[in-house]
Amino acid sequence: VVALFQKLIRDYINRPKIQITCKDDNQRKVIINNNAESSDTSNEIRLRVRLENKGNYIANHAALYVDSYYKLREKEGSFVKEDFPPKQIKDYRNTQPPSIVPHLQYYFEIASIHQYDSLSKQEDGNKAKQFYKLYLLGDGVEQSLGKGTFVIPLKFYSSRIDVYISYLKIYWDSDSFTTNKNNFGFEILSEKEFAKLKIAR
Repeated sequence: VVALFQKLIRDYINRPKIQITCKDDNQRKVIINNNAESSDTSNEIRLRVRLENKGNYIANHAALYVDSYYKLREKEGSFVKEDFPPKQIKDYRNTQPPSIVPHLQYYFEIASIHQYDSLSKQEDGNKAKQFYKLYLLGDGVEQSLGKGTFVIPLKFYSSRIDVYISYLKIYWDSDSFTTNKNNFGFEILSEKEFAKLKIAR
């Protein structure tokens, strides 16, 4: 038996072990001041997840993707799935690490809250008006989420392991540039927690 299955056993034991977290620390929320004349974004909050390889073997040919999200219908209490072309997620340096080395921490930027400034004409002159949008980051077409509760499957691919899926839950409902607990939530759901969600068919 060992002779027949030793490669499968060895590959299972020696595989990378991926963990994605978004603990409540300064690394998960980064405020960026953007005053460039070419940009209409005044400020931005980048939301990051931390990815670690808890195993002892490098995860080569690595990539983190999103290709769907679930949005909560508050009246029905159910989540509706929205699919879109796959987007590869970049890290905080705007790169896509091809390998995830054991026991190092990698921070990937998943979503962003933008603060926009616009001028509106008033009787007493022009006044600046601010509005805010929540976006899902990554390659490809910009994906606007808006306000509400969302669950986003994060799919990690690499050699030597099957696809690893982690479920990120984001709640955002604000008309100001803030992430206090009344209008903001950012956490990883376990597989059991995700399985308990009511998914609209």
